[in-house]
Amino acid sequence: MGKQTKYIVVSGGVISGIGKGIIASSTGLLLKTLGLTVTSIKIDPYLNIDAGTLSPLDHGEVFVLDDGGEVDLDLGNYERYLNVTLTRDNNITTGKIYREVIDKERRGDYLGKTVQVVPHITNAIQDWVERVSRTPVSDTGRVPDVCIIELGGTVGDIESAPFIEAMRQFQFRVGHDNFCLIHVSLVPVVGAVGEQKTKPTQASVRDLRGLGLSPDILACRSAQPFEDGIREKLSMFCQVTPQQVFSVHDCESLYHVPVLLRQQGLIDVLAKRLELGQLDIPSEIAHEGEQLWAQWREFARRRARDLDVVTIAVVGKYTYLADSYISVVKALEHAALNVNRQVKLSWVEASDLEETTMHKDPLKYHEAWQRLCAAHGILVPGGFGERGVEGKVLAAKWAREHAVPYLGICLGLQVAVIEFARNVCGMRGAHSAEFREACETPAVVFMPEIDRSTMGGTMRLGSRPTKFQDTEFARTCMIKQLYGGEDEVHERHRHRYEVNPEIVAELESKGLHFVGRDAETGERMEILELADHPYFVAAQYHPEYLTRPLNPSPPFLGLLLAASGQLDAYLAGQDLAAESETKLKIKTCGKCRGRRYCSRSHQIADWNAGHRTQCCGDAAPAAPETAEHARRLQRMLFPEHIIVSEEEEEEGEGGSAGQDSDDDGDDDDDAGSQNGTALVPAAGERAEDSEIEVDAEFMQFQRRIQRNPDQVLRYARAPGQIASEAPLFVSASDQPDQGSDVPHCPGCGEPREFEFQVMPQLLNHLALDAADPRSIDWGTLLVYSCPRSCPPRDSEYAEETVCRQNFSAHGIGQKYMRAYYGDQTAFASQFDSLNM
Repeated sequence: MGKQTKYIVVSGGVISGIGKGIIASSTGLLLKTLGLTVTSIKIDPYLNIDAGTLSPLDHGEVFVLDDGGEVDLDLGNYERYLNVTLTRDNNITTGKIYREVIDKERRGDYLGKTVQVVPHITNAIQDWVERVSRTPVSDTGRVPDVCIIELGGTVGDIESAPFIEAMRQFQFRVGHDNFCLIHVSLVPVVGAVGEQKTKPTQASVRDLRGLGLSPDILACRSAQPFEDGIREKLSMFCQVTPQQVFSVHDCESLYHVPVLLRQQGLIDVLAKRLELGQLDIPSEIAHEGEQLWAQWREFARRRARDLDVVTIAVVGKYTYLADSYISVVKALEHAALNVNRQVKLSWVEASDLEETTMHKDPLKYHEAWQRLCAAHGILVPGGFGERGVEGKVLAAKWAREHAVPYLGICLGLQVAVIEFARNVCGMRGAHSAEFREACETPAVVFMPEIDRSTMGGTMRLGSRPTKFQDTEFARTCMIKQLYGGEDEVHERHRHRYEVNPEIVAELESKGLHFVGRDAETGERMEILELADHPYFVAAQYHPEYLTRPLNPSPPFLGLLLAASGQLDAYLAGQDLAAESETKLKIKTCGKCRGRRYCSRSHQIADWNAGHRTQCCGDAAPAAPETAEHARRLQRMLFPEHIIVSEEEEEEGEGGSAGQDSDDDGDDDDDAGSQNGTALVPAAGERAEDSEIEVDAEFMQFQRRIQRNPDQVLRYARAPGQIASEAPLFVSASDQPDQGSDVPHCPGCGEPREFEFQVMPQLLNHLALDAADPRSIDWGTLLVYSCPRSCPPRDSEYAEETVCRQNFSAHGIGQKYMRAYYGDQTAFASQFDSLNM
């Protein structure tokens, strides 16, 4: 018998839509950071077989999986957070369970017994969960260690009763140490004074216990963090310890929820409850988990920062419910944060752009056009039905004629073709057979293999290959470059109609190139790109289904790059964040851009070991590792200290004036400066956004670094730290091109000269992120000098030949790197503003 999978059930109480999916996804993410393999199951108690026939306005987006399963949008959250590939069996509905049981009864599997909810329905649910939980969902092929089960609906609903009973029985089937229940409830804030009330949660837990399930963890949603005494009160009346009660208050973004849960100790509670320490986790997978957490924290921090805003107009027909386009929204967010921008969505109801609205409601008409015209980019997502189609055609026309970046998805491709056929090719009667079956020129036609009589599950669904064409335009088109030069890509589809192949030749002759076609027949148009346009791309498939926070979808990435004016630089291989405080997490090497935009795992794993050497063999020339380099680096990082050599330290050990003994543990200046900017928090003080407390040993290590220049190199080359072949400094021969941004000396005003660059792996160790300094990407530190050798303004460092401002720091992403730079308040405030 194989290993026993651990099960975590997430239920909800008080109200629906309370956030069970985010809690389940965040819990799974935290377990993945431990190196565990995690899968997820969503239980929906409705009678539908799947979500395929549900209206987006009623139930939110229909998410499509690789195998063609049309499922609840929460499975999209699972895939994005956990970076897994799920199947249709990971979504259980009442309809699926009852169909399976009835089919067995018709075959005689029950041998004439009376088929009942208990035990037949409940057994079918348990068997389904146990079977799916052991199906590998990651690239490693490992059987999942943990299965997260989200129980849809609200405790007390009639339709969810069989599933709650099944879970009650299931806890005994798998054993106490393999079953954990997280109950998500509401702690509302009511009254003029904003008092938090616990009674709804108490009542919800009481109902749950009455059904035979006792929660192990309470995740309490609220607008505000817990007030004093709330946690203890919930603990007392819900029969859990205070450590098992978690405040899940409103955050700046959903990406902060895992950080919030980890700070409150969720991992420790789960590890104890499920005995996770007994699981065998390979060291390489555990290390990947550490890297995942470092990347996620960086992504969450970037989401909270004040970045430049890019406005994208989303022209759709379900805009009154944002969940109708939740994957589109997430894809835009992921792409924006990966190019150091914040995206602002401007929702435009497509029908409001049409001429009929101008007569019915002129104000709504002009407001819609104002939002469209003011946007930096336009996105037309998929949809069904004729309402709003002409408005989408007008949006595509505006983007084409005014050189506004455009991305069309599914129907967005079809309306772009209709618009181009009408207004460029002169096909005035062009339309889609979906909306005008007897139109003069059917630019979009019904696919011949599709069943016209049955609605559910009959579209062209799931992951299918798209092959880029071997034409002069397609070989160098923007969308292919965004895919890293791949000849074939796999994306998920959901459609019944396609571009009419009979008009393709005429469209292409006018400049609308179908650069990607299906790999199966070569006759189905999958990707189009307009010539001589900043970015006019559309896809028949749905690229939003494969977006990941740490791996954005290429078409969406292109839209955000074009809308922010960075696309040309990106395609040329430039570092888009060279001028930004927040460095791009994906550092893309110019030599290896042709291999699918360098996967993040490749980048993060290799950068600390010298990415450029590992990736393409073009190693940066290393500068001599001299004590002078180390000394000057020290003075930049610790300017409030007088750095002395080992010899000076030994001479001062007897108690010389102005020197502290190495054994003296009362070095106040080691913990901070007179300006209050400390490199690390004081010993025992908990840092913001961190679970690590800085201890005395940590502080003593910093003193050794501060007092001995050679210690910098000795520590960096110690066994298990930085490899001997990895450069610690980069010479001037590899100077980054800063163009007109070369810094000037504040003393004489002359442009400063680049001397050397400090490699990130050395900054990692000097900056000392207490958890694991090697897991953080600190960007680059460039060191300059004044050509006239101006002295620093601080007379205490008169012997130093580098001006206090004679360097430029890029990408410092942690609070431990805050420092004070003489009287240059601009630098001080810049670093203090990060406050991370």
